[in-house]
Amino acid sequence: MCGISGHLQRGGRPDREVVERQLRLLDHRGPDASGMFVGEEAIIAQNRLSIIDVVTGDPPITNETGDLGVVLNGELYDFQVRREELGRRGHRFATQGDTEVIAHLLEEHEPVEVARRLDGMFAFAALDRRSGRLVLARDRVGKKPLFYWWDGTTFVFASEIKAVLAHPAVRAELDPRAIPAYLAFGYVPTPHTFFAGIKSLPPACVLVLDADGAPTVEPYW
Repeated sequence: MCGISGHLQRGGRPDREVVERQLRLLDHRGPDASGMFVGEEAIIAQNRLSIIDVVTGDPPITNETGDLGVVLNGELYDFQVRREELGRRGHRFATQGDTEVIAHLLEEHEPVEVARRLDGMFAFAALDRRSGRLVLARDRVGKKPLFYWWDGTTFVFASEIKAVLAHPAVRAELDPRAIPAYLAFGYVPTPHTFFAGIKSLPPACVLVLDADGAPTVEPYW
């Protein structure tokens, strides 16, 4: 189990203190290492529980040029096969783990196609410094959680809601629509949560936030 988090500030610099607060709140999910990948408007971060590639797999993980960073919660079951395929196409790997596979796949394919090619239980975030694009994705059955909040200029995401609430713009307000849903079903159906404005990324979906647009959510399975 790991924890991922981060935020994007449209038209401004991301708040590093917010992400540091998120990392502290998610430390129980990954006490072995933590790291950030910082772009012009966004930061993505990870608390790592070291299981695969204990030596070289600490976050953040990037492509060869360092322009594209990825943070991952979960495990890719077929990453060794993917590494071999990517290696034959000229990609160079700096780690022995599974996260780096995502970075290299994103160099070749659009995010939805990358998610389709992944076999595992995962939630990941990727940031391209060159384009400013932020990508979130979740596995097919929603094994790994991922929540986000967007108000038109500020985007916040994390593996747990309390880390989304770490941003001062996000208020802990009850969504009254959640109460009848919970009483009827025993849970709050995705993408809604108990908190107004905070959504759960649906399973088998990819969220893309480009530098000049609003988040788009697209299913891949």
